[in-house]
Amino acid sequence: MEKGEPPSDEIAREWEKMVRSEERRQLEAQQSNMAAQEEEQYMLADGYKSTAEPRPNAYIPDDETELPIPRPYGSHAPFKPQEAGSTMRHIRKPVTKPIEI
Repeated sequence: MEKGEPPSDEIAREWEKMVRSEERRQLEAQQSNMAAQEEEQYMLADGYKSTAEPRPNAYIPDDETELPIPRPYGSHAPFKPQEAGSTMRHIRKPVTKPIEI
């Protein structure tokens, strides 16, 4: 103890195990909080859960001439394109080659 070493190897292993379990508990708590926040984000007003990505209905201007107050999009909402390759109708089916043994 006077040299700064643990009293025995068994106690050192127990201490490391306790530290790892505490870190694991903190990580699990953080993940559960994030999951709860994400689930809350997808809840609708009538209590149903939606799988659609929530979209903002207003934007906050970046220019410094105005106050950063949300402004509605109006008829010129920003365009959000689809993911590339989400429609596969232009792709030909692959030609399978016979297996030769």
